[in-house]
Amino acid sequence: METGVLAGDLLVKSGIIIDKGNGVFELAPDYKEKRHIMVGDAKSVENIMKFLREISGREFSLQQSSTMLQVFLDGLAQVMIIPGDWHAGLAMLQAIYTLWWPLLLPFKEQLGWKRLTQDVRNCYFQAVRLLEYVADELMRALLFEFVSEYLNDTDVEDGKEDEYICNVVKEFYEHVKKLAFQESSDREEDRWRKTWAIFIIMALDFKSFTEAYRNGDALMIEYGYKRFAPVWEMLGQCKYVARHWDQAETLSRGDTFSFARVMECRINRCVRRYEPGEDGKRMTAHDENLEIWNGFFARFPMVRTLAAFVRQGL
Repeated sequence: METGVLAGDLLVKSGIIIDKGNGVFELAPDYKEKRHIMVGDAKSVENIMKFLREISGREFSLQQSSTMLQVFLDGLAQVMIIPGDWHAGLAMLQAIYTLWWPLLLPFKEQLGWKRLTQDVRNCYFQAVRLLEYVADELMRALLFEFVSEYLNDTDVEDGKEDEYICNVVKEFYEHVKKLAFQESSDREEDRWRKTWAIFIIMALDFKSFTEAYRNGDALMIEYGYKRFAPVWEMLGQCKYVARHWDQAETLSRGDTFSFARVMECRINRCVRRYEPGEDGKRMTAHDENLEIWNGFFARFPMVRTLAAFVRQGL
């Protein structure tokens, strides 16, 4: 409910909706010229729609209730609502741990990381490090096997070493995909190779997604949602699947949002940090940037009185 109230307040402050007082709201004459973007996780978007349902159920006449609801719906229709990419990345990581925890657990025990659990919300960075470590080790094993066979079948021409290396990388990725989608075999070695290949592909998809919002690559961010939508569907995480399709619809609604607005949204998809902090992040997702600022302000002592605020300022 609070999220919906906040969204309504932002519509008023941004000039899309005018507060006439006494609970009466109207659309601004130039509301269609406003160009706003609202970023939130799946729960935030759900709370906004819940707020609209609350408005429609208030103790007004049917005409007043319908009019107020329509005003807010028309106002929100001018706002591009996109999901928070940092929270989406967290959901992707959680999906990987839900599916692959039996594979990750032996590595975790050998490393002695006691804090790490299957729930990655309280140990996100350690979970990412374990995922990358396991994926790198499994990829190294498959790469060693592939290169050994590749070198026996092909020769390196003088002066074309760079081209040869590029071909090795390209052929190896195709080899991994072939292993992942091949039919099940009775041989245990083939079943393990297939398992490793699927895990590596999911890990690379997650890494590509996080690197996309580190570099401001909006198209790759959208592609990352597309890659993980089937996984979320399989795990029953329907709200993230819905946010993926809502985003796709928002970015392709030519009747409401022009191509210029879509490109403007993509350009501003990430937050530019002109002076990267100690973490070295040059760009962040909007919801991640909010968490960083919340952590920064949490370091300050809480001011409870005006006198204490004055003394702290001095």
